[in-house]
Amino acid sequence: MSAMWISVSTRWGITSVQAALNVFISVIGTIGVWTFSRYWWQRGTTKVLNGKIEVPLSALLSLASLGEGYDAVKVLRRRMFAKDNWRLLLQVVIIFMVTLACMFAGPIAKVSLRTTQTVQVKEVEVLQATNGEGFIGNRLGAYIEWNDTIQSLNNAGFPYDQILEYQPPVTKPWVYATQEWNPIWRAACELHDEDLLQNVTASGNGTFDQPLDAFPAFRATYDSAWLNFSENRIERGFSFEYTYTRNHGTIVKDAIFWILIQSDPVVNDRMYFNNDTLKVSVSAFHAKNFSVSLENEDTTQGLSKTWRPSGPVQNASYSRFECVITRKTDVLDESTVPWIWTNDTWSLNEAYTKFWMSELGKQSSKNQIVIVPNPQTLFRLYQAYMVSVNTWLSQPSTRKLSVWMTTVQLSTACLVMLLLLVLLELWLTGHYWWFLRRNKQELDNKCIPDGKVDWMIYNARLAEQGTTVAQNSVGAKKPSKDRDFLRRASLGTDQNLESNQKGLARIYTSPGSTIMASPGKHRNGFGDHVLKQNSPTLMVEIGKQACPGNEKNSGRVTADSGPVDLFTDVEPVVSQDYLSPHLITQGPILPQEDDTLKRSLSHTSSMTMAKSSSICQVTSPKSSLHSMVLTKGDTETVRPIESQDRVSSQQDSLQMETSKIPRSP
Repeated sequence: MSAMWISVSTRWGITSVQAALNVFISVIGTIGVWTFSRYWWQRGTTKVLNGKIEVPLSALLSLASLGEGYDAVKVLRRRMFAKDNWRLLLQVVIIFMVTLACMFAGPIAKVSLRTTQTVQVKEVEVLQATNGEGFIGNRLGAYIEWNDTIQSLNNAGFPYDQILEYQPPVTKPWVYATQEWNPIWRAACELHDEDLLQNVTASGNGTFDQPLDAFPAFRATYDSAWLNFSENRIERGFSFEYTYTRNHGTIVKDAIFWILIQSDPVVNDRMYFNNDTLKVSVSAFHAKNFSVSLENEDTTQGLSKTWRPSGPVQNASYSRFECVITRKTDVLDESTVPWIWTNDTWSLNEAYTKFWMSELGKQSSKNQIVIVPNPQTLFRLYQAYMVSVNTWLSQPSTRKLSVWMTTVQLSTACLVMLLLLVLLELWLTGHYWWFLRRNKQELDNKCIPDGKVDWMIYNARLAEQGTTVAQNSVGAKKPSKDRDFLRRASLGTDQNLESNQKGLARIYTSPGSTIMASPGKHRNGFGDHVLKQNSPTLMVEIGKQACPGNEKNSGRVTADSGPVDLFTDVEPVVSQDYLSPHLITQGPILPQEDDTLKRSLSHTSSMTMAKSSSICQVTSPKSSLHSMVLTKGDTETVRPIESQDRVSSQQDSLQMETSKIPRSP
């Protein structure tokens, strides 16, 4: 495994992992923006909780989306780059980068992943070696099986020092691991690579079935111990391509002689016990362009008995392995010991002869160089033959084996980045929840807004502050929740009488809110009246004479109709604008005529006054209620009465008084 890549999965394909990583990046980005915005809100909120009088709204502003960032940039414009707005600028930059990463999560996942081959230990099906058919065991014609086994052993890097104790799968690309193999038979081999023999001459004393006698130079390459046939057994085989000529008769173009010499299984009945050390040698001798003579004309005996090589050989070479195979002494289960002391040595040598016969014919017929198998390949066939013989009667079983598997890997840089983001988000989330838990009471009391919904709820709370809805909630069994404030609040439109232009929209008590008022002839009693949601508002300026101690009349309310009692005939509503020096009426909008009202007011109208911006000294910050009686020909001056503490029952009535002054000329 490279240090730059980490293996992720061997079961999922790269497309599935890319899709999962794409989703993971998007989720991490979304959560990251949320935790980041909560962090900046905590910083601003901490200042408020610590008693700082003036905390800029920009310090409380937390951005949680690219749209909110755009709104902030649109409002501040170049002021976004001011020193006191660096927090907002940082939030906008981070949100932009995270949003961009989420948008391109697919390409990021693609370049961060790759497929490769890694070695994994897996349970695979194998064929466990057994005693098989014992000393008579053999296999013939299993060329495809042998070829697949040879390729599998070569690809796995299987060593040349042991006999297989089980047949590994040829359909899975496995790899050799020392700890997974505990061979019963070990081989100490001498491998003789192809050696070119000089000045080789066929003696004519031996037939094709006697290559050691027919080619004395080849016989000389053996150690004398191998030629002790009282202890050893020899098997011969051959395959060749030949041609006829008029002048020279039969010419063998290419011939390969296969010579197997091994410890004789019959001696000391070694083939019955399968315990003794076995010596085995396999040679491949290649001779090119030599003549043959017939020993007799009896063709029924076959070429091996009648054809005798004679004369000079144009080219001759050989390769060979010589091995001493020993058995491990302690074996748990004798039935799993491969039986290599077979008495059918002819089948073993015949396997070599037939396995390479086709290759020889193809190369020689095309006048190509005949390649002599190297000693490693010769021993591979010996391993493949023995394991095929000893697993012939076996049933499949499972075994842990190291196999090559297609693995999806993730870039280390991407993994480190994702882990850092996850850890950072976990820390920010934990810090946020701990902050909420530690300051829960104080946060509930001050209702510091966080996000768009909280700002709406905050304004809804302000809208109800000082109203009978808020007064009623004091004595309620269950205090109002945030969702209650959001449900009761609604947005209305004001009209500025001075400029004859529409003013700011304001938040008012919703139609579901109950308004406490004194019973009148147009009321059914407490709780029977609700405000109309679409009722507009009318604002009338209050002059300084409305404050106690001011004699100058700078604002008046007049009408041309008879007296109208605004307390009993008009429904009072407390204004939500505590800084506006206006009287606010809830009901039909009346046209403006300079500083006067229409001759009569609708009985469904109501008039309240918010906290005046004039120099009025009142004992309560809440709004005061006012009423007046308008008589034709008179002008009434509204004089405020300081509001009492909050009423707690529906029987309390509102108090208002009026005083009449002469009409101004």
